[in-house]
Amino acid sequence: MNLFNTIKRSFMLSLNYSEQDSKWDYFVLLVFQILWFAIYFFWLSGDSFSFLLLIFFILPIVSASLRCLNYLNRTKAIGLLWLISPYLMVILPLLLTKKHQE
Repeated sequence: MNLFNTIKRSFMLSLNYSEQDSKWDYFVLLVFQILWFAIYFFWLSGDSFSFLLLIFFILPIVSASLRCLNYLNRTKAIGLLWLISPYLMVILPLLLTKKHQE
């Protein structure tokens, strides 16, 4: 699957956390989100900051991380870390390994 299709699929599934995304899918979306948000925030935003753009940044990443946890056979309760430590939760799906079901 090419990068554009991966990003498009991630945005289409932004409100669906029950699907599964691989670590690669999550990584591609994370890098894309960080790049476009950095470009907007540092060079294009000027004095205005749109709350809507922040939602378009955060929602797909949260959803993709929960889908990645599904792929890794981990509990979705780990997703509560988004409330406590979002910086940890951004990299946690990349660090975990796939849990084998018994």
